[in-house]
Amino acid sequence: MIRLGCALILLAAATTAAADTVLYSAAPATYPAVTSGLTTEFGTSSFPPLSETGLAYYAVPGAGSVDVKFRFHGDTGSFFFEFGYYHLTPALSAIDTSTDAGKEAYAAAALAPGNAFVVFDDNVNSPPDTATASLTGGDVVGFFLIPDASLADFQGSPGDFALDGTGSSTFAFPPPFRWPLFGFADANPGGLDQLMSFAGVSTITGEPSNLFAWEDLTRAAIPGNPNPSDEAFNDLIFGVEGVLSVPEPGTLVLLSLGALAMLSVCNSARRRRSASA
Repeated sequence: MIRLGCALILLAAATTAAADTVLYSAAPATYPAVTSGLTTEFGTSSFPPLSETGLAYYAVPGAGSVDVKFRFHGDTGSFFFEFGYYHLTPALSAIDTSTDAGKEAYAAAALAPGNAFVVFDDNVNSPPDTATASLTGGDVVGFFLIPDASLADFQGSPGDFALDGTGSSTFAFPPPFRWPLFGFADANPGGLDQLMSFAGVSTITGEPSNLFAWEDLTRAAIPGNPNPSDEAFNDLIFGVEGVLSVPEPGTLVLLSLGALAMLSVCNSARRRRSASA
């Protein structure tokens, strides 16, 4: 059973202030698939009541096992992908992603076996599928998407991937394959934003939720790239139930969030559910 309204706390971490941010609200007509996803999840695409967050990491409140619900709303890209979450640790947060070597180190640590988990496999899942991830109160996670490859592919042969890779199993282009993409923009090729994020109240459940929209083709300029980004942010659009925003301390401070603050959020959500029951 999912614990609605008490699944994730949105983190505005110091490391999320990437140099590059793509905002839907700056040109809504440019992103019709995102507009459709917003309307599906929230019943509106207006700001307010919605907010565009642009944040990278999420904390699981409470203690013990917490079920987090994902809703697959849209997929219009030609590449297959695997999407999932990874655990943020102090060591991972400390990696300097301003260099290519740092980006490579970040991906290797973030997507290591036992640290990263698949939520949607595009070879198997399609809208309107849902998925539930069982996390632990106090976890801090980020999101990843591997374009045209799998998490197992990257874990087994990371040398087959490159920050400037353009390989594709779908189109039979040779390795190196395309680099994994992260909600944390600084870890992406070129340090470029690949994920839009929004907060509001779900029209599906009446609970706080977030919507995310991925661009699965790297926005970095790669010479000879046969499939450059179309900048549409329509390749995976999904909702996450119960995402709540908190103030902006640094990531490592958020890793030690007090149980009292977490329980306060959870108890507030439970009171709302009791009132509506």
